[in-house]
Amino acid sequence: MCRIKKLTADSGKGLTDALIYSALAKFPTGVRPDVMFCSRRSLHQLRNSRTATNQTGAPAPIPTEVEGIPIVPTDSLSDIEALTL
Repeated sequence: MCRIKKLTADSGKGLTDALIYSALAKFPTGVRPDVMFCSRRSLHQLRNSRTATNQTGAPAPIPTEVEGIPIVPTDSLSDIEALTL
């Protein structure tokens, strides 16, 4: 199990693919999580961190997976956690 913490609404402090891949790198070779959970705010931050690469300039789609691992938004994770943890 791995956890990404200290995500805030501040600029540069949200969920990104770089943070997800850093977390995945902590797993041993051949071991992958079955699912990733995040708050709706973190899912929105992840979407905003991605660049739309189409000619119309439409926003990136809402992320549903990374490397085949499903991303599940949940209200069970708080967006107002103390940063000292």
